[in-house]
Amino acid sequence: ENYCDRVLVKLRDQPFFDRLAHGDVLVRDGNFLQEVWYKDVNLRKGDALVIRQDAAMARRCGVAYVRLMPAPVPTAAEIPLIATVDGYPGNNGVIPFDEMLGEELQFGDTQVAAICHGTDMSGLAQYTTRMPHHRYKVEEKVKEVIINSDYYPWALEQMKRYEKAGRCLLKDSVGAAHRIGRKLYAYHRMAITRLYAPFRMFDNPMFYAHPEWRCVDHDGTPISRLSIAYPEVRKYFLEHFRETVKFGADGVCLTICRGWPFVLCEKPVAVAYRKRTGKRLQQARLDDPDLRAVRSEIMNEFIREIHETVVD
Repeated sequence: ENYCDRVLVKLRDQPFFDRLAHGDVLVRDGNFLQEVWYKDVNLRKGDALVIRQDAAMARRCGVAYVRLMPAPVPTAAEIPLIATVDGYPGNNGVIPFDEMLGEELQFGDTQVAAICHGTDMSGLAQYTTRMPHHRYKVEEKVKEVIINSDYYPWALEQMKRYEKAGRCLLKDSVGAAHRIGRKLYAYHRMAITRLYAPFRMFDNPMFYAHPEWRCVDHDGTPISRLSIAYPEVRKYFLEHFRETVKFGADGVCLTICRGWPFVLCEKPVAVAYRKRTGKRLQQARLDDPDLRAVRSEIMNEFIREIHETVVD
């Protein structure tokens, strides 16, 4: 049940379809009925429920019956909720652009206050960027055969269609979120890297072009990501953040899922450590307070640069 068997449902006047999914099941148990909550809504005379098979994902699912119940008294929001949207334009198959806005519009009648929307793939923009060296080269990636996965071919196909139409996924998402009174934060996975060999979907030409900027472990082993100890690497991140805010995002979110730690024992770290202690970095323990202080200073400076970039 990868990405779930599901059907599309909406009230007739609703501009997009919701995706109704079942709960956890054991697929081997075969066919069965399961009650799934849809939504609280104020029904009016003449309202109609539209049900459609999800042809884009080609997953089988059906509706046996619809049960109506009085809605409970709504509760006030006690804590702010932030929803995260992955950002790849293929989560729902190859569908019309306007239907994709449902990723944001679905939160219009909820207590979600803001949305985080993914904006990169290994440091490359997964939206229509104005920076050529940040562009994800869809035409190259789409040639790769990805075994046992519908999702990534869908994502690449949608990105191709977006570029051809001259539209921008990020701008569309920002506009949809603002239309329902929600803030949208562009999230970045904080990794200029090479992941998941042998596939080339998750790599960045900058990683290959500048091996001298890679993170280096305590024993001198290069790590599969670039280090923020180098100004050029920080500049690349800042360019991305600046553009997403210019495109309308209300801020940025640093997603710590693939790029951590951002700085280890690179040459700038060794230079700063020697200046601070008079000792060679190779003499330091991994838990050396002075080494931690040097790395923290680099990280703090990067955070200050991000703040200045976003605020400006």
